[in-house]
Amino acid sequence: MNENTRIIDVTLGDLVDFLERKGYIMRERPAEPNLAYGIDGLAKALGCSRPTAQRMKSSGRFRGAIKQTGRKIVVDVDRLNRIMEEAKS
Repeated sequence: MNENTRIIDVTLGDLVDFLERKGYIMRERPAEPNLAYGIDGLAKALGCSRPTAQRMKSSGRFRGAIKQTGRKIVVDVDRLNRIMEEAKS
């Protein structure tokens, strides 16, 4: 497709690609979640030891950022950081 192509001959995908190349629009890609796994991942995200990370997890302070199913622990590091910033305020 070039600037002399008739609009009737252009597909929607071609039009979007053209507008993107010209800088009129930008496609946003969803951000990848920043996840850590296990007590080791939580300790690394918090910058503390494993026992301290376990105590903090058990306290419920980071309940919204930590999901545990059975023995599997998944930590949303971005949400964890937001919770810590809110606690500072």
